[in-house]
Amino acid sequence: MQIQQRNRVSRQRPAFLTLAVGLVALAATLVPKATGAFAVFKVDPYCPGVYSNIQDAVDAAAAYADADYFDYVWIANNVSYSNQHIVINDQRTVIIEGGFADCNDFDPGTEHTTISGAGNGGYPVFEIAGNNSAVVLLNLNITGAQTSGSGGGIAFAGHGELDIGQTNVYLNQANYGGGINFYGDSNGATLYLWADATLLNNTANVSGGGVRVEGSARLYALQQQTWIGYNHANGGYGGGVEILGPARADIGSGGYNGVGVISYNDAVDGGGAAAIPASGNDATLRIFTTDPANPVQIDNNVASGTGGGVYLGATAIGSGNLCAFDFRLHDNAGTDGAAVFADTHSESFYDDNGGRVFLNVSPPSEVMFGTGCGPESPPTLGAVDCAAGTPCNEIRGNQAVDLNAVPTSGAVISAGSAAGLQGDPFSLRDNAAATLIRLYGGSNAPYVASVVRNCLIADNHTQHELISIHDGRGFGINGCTITHNAIDNGYVIYANTSSGLTLVNSIIDQPGRSVLDYVGEAANRSIDYVIANETFTLPGAQHTQGNTPVYVDAANGDYHLGPHSPGVDYAPTQAGSDLDGNPRSVDLASVANLYGPRDLGAYERQIDGCGAADTLFCNGFDAP
Repeated sequence: MQIQQRNRVSRQRPAFLTLAVGLVALAATLVPKATGAFAVFKVDPYCPGVYSNIQDAVDAAAAYADADYFDYVWIANNVSYSNQHIVINDQRTVIIEGGFADCNDFDPGTEHTTISGAGNGGYPVFEIAGNNSAVVLLNLNITGAQTSGSGGGIAFAGHGELDIGQTNVYLNQANYGGGINFYGDSNGATLYLWADATLLNNTANVSGGGVRVEGSARLYALQQQTWIGYNHANGGYGGGVEILGPARADIGSGGYNGVGVISYNDAVDGGGAAAIPASGNDATLRIFTTDPANPVQIDNNVASGTGGGVYLGATAIGSGNLCAFDFRLHDNAGTDGAAVFADTHSESFYDDNGGRVFLNVSPPSEVMFGTGCGPESPPTLGAVDCAAGTPCNEIRGNQAVDLNAVPTSGAVISAGSAAGLQGDPFSLRDNAAATLIRLYGGSNAPYVASVVRNCLIADNHTQHELISIHDGRGFGINGCTITHNAIDNGYVIYANTSSGLTLVNSIIDQPGRSVLDYVGEAANRSIDYVIANETFTLPGAQHTQGNTPVYVDAANGDYHLGPHSPGVDYAPTQAGSDLDGNPRSVDLASVANLYGPRDLGAYERQIDGCGAADTLFCNGFDAP
């Protein structure tokens, strides 16, 4: 068979192989060397002298492989490849690339070769295993597999790396990992989804519709034009992505042509993604933005059970963790936890344990190592802030409904016993549920800090209270604006027996609704520096007044305080940033400080007097 050797500099390689962050070791193998050459093994059944089937070419590349170099398998697209089960074992240096017109073509451009597992007897299309395998798949359509095991389109097990770019994995089926099942042994394995990698309409009979990542494995999806969509987990967790501890996923892509990177998937629990601890090890999903104009999005996913957007599991000593930075969670649906459901685990002789939600917050030191949110900060992976004016840090348009779109008794964010929620900053807008945030506890629940800061809760519709605190849970609200929500029945905030509430530096503007239904001990309630539409339900509150704030343009959803509004320069100095990322405690010369220069609510006014954004009450006559 023909083996073509080419000088290292004669073949243009995909940019992501040499430029992408995190591929330093791989890029090193691609540096041109004067004496270096790589081999090309061509597949074209109609071309004499080259390979007629893919497996033979892959085996030949394995036999030829030099650990210092990648070799190529080039696959023509002038024939249909069905009944395919391609096995790669202990192969460190192979790039399998499709899209070539025939054996004489040297540039596939954007063309693809379709490789189907239909009729292969129940195997994955690609089965990759071994020690330190390094495989790159380019310009391929991988489809048609139906297996009762793990991994429909691709099954990876072992140690090494798999890179997928300009490749579509679609219409595959397996019990676990309908599109891809990726298992890392104790030496670790890494899966990269690069530009124009899509996992679409794959089905897991149980869990991990698009991709399942397990063991000592990491998933990275950092580039634009990446999409995990329309996948299904019919009997379990993670319609788009399932992460089994100690595995971890880092998702930074802005998605595909305006569609969120994890979107339109469905499952029983975790329509978009699920992080499930295993063997006492945490599982972590980190989402962050790498393109300031295109924030990372988890959207339009559906759970028939809990966690429409994200489900976080728990075991006796392990947690599922969501670490979200500069993000959007919108238009997801589930019976409870329409955006996020943090589950709980209880045992008779141990404290309860629960999932953890961190929204623009690094976790406290006692859980930082376990979650993986903190030690390797997102900027090392190309994370950036959202561009000014770009919708960001939003939990928006999610609905607690069943599969028939009938409203349920669920919440948008639900945190079970010993589950935690920390957010700073973020907004909850245009959601519909029985309640927006629900925290509940149990008799064996240890103290878990749950607090939201610099948040906007506006334009939502709930059947009952906006925030519901149960069973001894404590909750803190600092620097938030709660306004213009439709509450069918009940109070703004409910806290039952033995629950605790801290409410400071905030605005509660819900005319016609009482602010607080609190039946716990007075000693567990602290209210300070608040403006509210009524204060009768806030006994013992300090530095608090009944008043009506004036917003810049409430009719159009702009809830920044106007220049003369109550709440401007109201509270003592406090460091930090507001929901816009602007500094707190800006002292305006034209406004007399009441107790200090800090504004109440989600936003700190930055300019003295009227600005271009102020459309109402800015002439000094109509405003307070």
